[in-house]
Amino acid sequence: MTTVTPSVCTVLPVKALAKHILNRTPRESAKSEIEMRFVPLRTCYEACMRLIGPRESVLDYAAVLFADAAEHPGPTPPLALEAAISEDGGKTLSLLLSRGMYSAT
Repeated sequence: MTTVTPSVCTVLPVKALAKHILNRTPRESAKSEIEMRFVPLRTCYEACMRLIGPRESVLDYAAVLFADAAEHPGPTPPLALEAAISEDGGKTLSLLLSRGMYSAT
């Protein structure tokens, strides 16, 4: 009989983590070390993406995305960190990022 040990998940404070990401040095190569999934939504007004992988790689690639959003702001709302979940004692990180597709004006 196989014993399955449940993974312990920790929800992280979003505002503090977003500040931490903004202060990181973006690392484009981190993209190859993580998994990106587009989250299907029932609205065409927002796009969501989930980044999953080793903590440092996820944070480094999130910094790339935030830097790109700041460099090319456009008419849409900025990129936002919606949720952050840490697993495996902090080794694995999952981030949910969103960005509005249309301006309110």
